[in-house]
Amino acid sequence: MANKLEEENNSGNLIEINSLDFLPGCGEMGKLIRSKDWSKTPLGSPDTWPQSLRTTVSLGIWLFISNEIIQRHKGKLWAESEPGEGSTFYFTLPVVYNE
Repeated sequence: MANKLEEENNSGNLIEINSLDFLPGCGEMGKLIRSKDWSKTPLGSPDTWPQSLRTTVSLGIWLFISNEIIQRHKGKLWAESEPGEGSTFYFTLPVVYNE
């Protein structure tokens, strides 16, 4: 499998590492990303990706999942950004009173 690599641990034993271990869970989207043979793309194998790309992919998936949950509860998710300052993410959920 293209997303697997072997590495020697401290004891000299070979251990198998999934180069997409930075995407634990992540539902169907994570499953699709992990199943792709990235070595045949311009990005190359995930074990060569810089940490910044891994972080961006992880955050993108978690934002997608968060937005799905918020929308299903009839809420809203948005971001406000300033160049050079970063982004702040906000969400709202309706209040439901049970009487």
